[in-house]
Formats: sequence, structure tokens, C-alpha cells
Amino acid sequence: MKIKKLKSILREVRFFLMVILVAFVFQHNVALHASVPTPSMSPTVKVGDHLLVNCLTYKFNDPMQGDIITFYHKETDKIFPVKYLKRVIACPNDTIDIKDNTIYVNDIALDESAYLLEGVNTYAYAFDFPYTLPENQYFVMGDNREDSADSRFWGTVDRKDILGKAEYVIFPFNDIHELK
Repeated sequence: MKIKKLKSILREVRFFLMVILVAFVFQHNVALHASVPTPSMSPTVKVGDHLLVNCLTYKFNDPMQGDIITFYHKETDKIFPVKYLKRVIACPNDTIDIKDNTIYVNDIALDESAYLLEGVNTYAYAFDFPYTLPENQYFVMGDNREDSADSRFWGTVDRKDILGKAEYVIFPFNDIHELK
């Protein structure tokens, strides 16, 4: 009787461990969940939104200008890393400049009317412009430029630190939608 009970417990523990393993593999290779604690991506993504991040997209393709990405920043704690959410402004080998409240990528003014509110100021802050991005580096910014710590402050994001492309707001349930 005790052996049957022990086998039953071991079977349940093994099943539980397999579920955890599958969930871990899924979350780090297929999709992951991200929540938004700050207003740095407003109005595109609001504080309290929960996102579905596609991890497969960048296993086969590189991030493109305009993509909203989730990544670990190189300055965060590696034991308990924080996921960041920002928009890709410039890609490897692009030259970025900010002049008169306008972003230029490879000397072409970036049209950000689809995601920036009218009148939002884009300041250069601490970064030296113009700047040509090295290989595997991405320049990212929040859509709420006046309230976003981003590449203008702490530099570029390395390709290896990008987790995936944020594609959907999945919560709150009354505002489920695809991100653009």
C-alpha cells in the first residue's frame, strides 16, 4: 500500500516538473508575457497593460525600425533581470541624429505620426549625435519621449539581449488589440 502511494506521489511530482519544464521552454523560445509598469510607451501601450511577446519572430528575422521590442538591458541585474519595452528607431549600421525635435535616420526625417502624439518633444539628452550604430546594436526609444529612459540615456541595445517582438495587448480584456 505504501509503495503504491509513493509511486503515485512520484508520478505526480514528475508530471508537475514536466509541466514546469515545458512552460519554461515555451516562455523563453515561443512566447512570453510582459507587463507594463511605466508610461514610457504611452499612448501606444498604457501602464498596467499586459502584452504577448512573440519570441520566434527574431529567431528567423532581425528587428526592424518601428518594431516594439522586449529586451533585457545590459545595465540591469542579471540575477533578476528586468524586461524593457521600447520602439526600434535605428538598426545596425544606421546613422541617427536628432535635430530641432526631429529624428533623422540615414539623413531622412523619421515620420512618427502613427504613434507619437502631436507636440511631443524628442530631446537628444545625454547621447552624442549624430551616431552610427555598430553591428548588432539597436537604438530604441519610448513613444512617450518626455518620460522615457531609453537609448538617449543608456546607449544601444545588443541584438543578443532582445527577447522578442511585442505583438498584442492581452489585458485588460476590454482593450485586447494588436500593436502597431
